[in-house]
This record gives sequence, C-alpha cells and structure tokens, in this order.
Amino acid sequence: MANRATAPDPTASGVSRDEVRAPRGRPRSPDRDDAILNATLELLETVGYDQTRLQDIAQLAGVGLGTIYRRWPTKQDLVIAAIRLAGRTITTAPSVGDPQRDLVAVIEELAHQMRGSSEAFLPGLLAAIQTEPEIAAVVRTEVIGSIRSRFHQVLEEALGEDLPDDDLRVDIAPALLFFKLLLDTAPEPPDQLARRIADLLQRPGSTPADHNASPRSPTTHRNMKEASS
Repeated sequence: MANRATAPDPTASGVSRDEVRAPRGRPRSPDRDDAILNATLELLETVGYDQTRLQDIAQLAGVGLGTIYRRWPTKQDLVIAAIRLAGRTITTAPSVGDPQRDLVAVIEELAHQMRGSSEAFLPGLLAAIQTEPEIAAVVRTEVIGSIRSRFHQVLEEALGEDLPDDDLRVDIAPALLFFKLLLDTAPEPPDQLARRIADLLQRPGSTPADHNASPRSPTTHRNMKEASS
C-alpha cells in the first residue's frame, strides 16, 4: 500500500501551535475609518458631545461596535480623531488670484460652516472643552489654529505684511461670525455678513492702532517697508 501523504508540520519551523491556530486579523479599511469619523461628526453636530454614544455612531456608520473599539478604545479618542478630520476641511476655499476676493471667500466659507452647525454642536463642544483637556488641546491646535493660520495668510495678502495688531485681526472675523450667526436672535445671511466683515477688516482705522493712520493700499505699505529697510 502506498504511504499516505501527510501535511508538513508548521511547528517544525519554530512557530507555536497557538500562533498557527490564531486567525489573522483583517487589515483596517480606510472606508470604514471615514464612515465612522463622519458619523461621529454628524452626531456631534446633531445631538452634541454629551449625547453622542458609540452605539449610535456604529449604527450610523454601518459597522459593529467592536470595529470602533479596535480603532479607538474610548469615545474621547474617537471624538479627537473626528475633530482632527474636521480641522483639515476648515477654510479651504481656493485662491482666485485676487487678495480681496480671497478674503471674502474664506470668510464666506467659514460663515456657511458655522451656519450649518446645529444648536447642539457648539454648546456641546464648548462644554467638552471645559471638562476634557485632551479635546480642548486638539480643538485649539487643529481647528482654531487652522482658522487663524488661513486668516493670517489672506489678510497678509490683502493688506500687506506687518500689520498692526495682526494677532487681533485674524480673530475678528471668526469672533464676529460666531456672535452674529450663532448668538444673535436675527442673524443676517452668511454671504452678506462675510462681505461686511471683509470690508471692515480692510477699512483704515478698523483697529485702535490704526485710528491715526492714513489710508494706504497693500502696495503702498510694502513699498514703505522696503524703503525703510
């Protein structure tokens, strides 16, 4: 009788039987990651941070709860990842080659993003910032930092470099949008408000340091700087 063929023993190469029996995990799917993060942002906007539950995120994303836990062990970890994703999409309006129009476009985009937020989103996020230091740090660096960086860029292009009180100027538009769109009882249309804020930022005397300054264009400002150097 012919000898029956036997399969090679994988333990002969030094691999333990436990390792042989253990199933290989499937690689992480970027599509699932995006679905989970977008579902998190949607729930943060509609119900707020405190009322956002991992079970609801899993259901909205169409994944199992274990899929979320394998990626983000806690709700806080998941929210932080979602905020980082949101921070990359804030004030991304492309340049049209005209500094003044670029400034209006960036303000308009932020206005529409703020206007699109539900009443539960910002109060919930502000509450989380007060009680969750890790979330607060991410909001400041990924969201507020991104907004400030973009506004600093468009203001410098529109008004010239080394503007007086530039640290205050970059905060004027977001602060006014926050107050006028989210706290005012009768907010005006975002596009109209964005144009008014852009006009204000470009108006001589818009900050205390400019009250005694004469009007000048960005080109004049740069020429004066070059002449003094």
